[in-house]
Amino acid sequence: MISTTDNHCETLRVGICGAARIARKNITAIQNQVSNAKCVAIASRSIEKAEEFHRTHVLDEWKDTVSIIAGVDAYDKLIESEDIDAVYIPLPVM
Repeated sequence: MISTTDNHCETLRVGICGAARIARKNITAIQNQVSNAKCVAIASRSIEKAEEFHRTHVLDEWKDTVSIIAGVDAYDKLIESEDIDAVYIPLPVM
């Protein structure tokens, strides 16, 4: 739950499902334009894609605190996590 103190919102912990181009574009927006948001997890079916996304698109000051969740059930694990306040899902509908 997000609470406010002195008109300031606590950190909004965001998890991202997928490591595709649209996710890369929007993590940049989250990191640069939403002052109280922080990417805390990346989920991908491919560990290689998740690690590459983490290495090239996560701000250096966040790298140590971002979890990488990979495998066939990665998206479910991210969505079910209690360490995340919001989930960004840039995946196609199947």
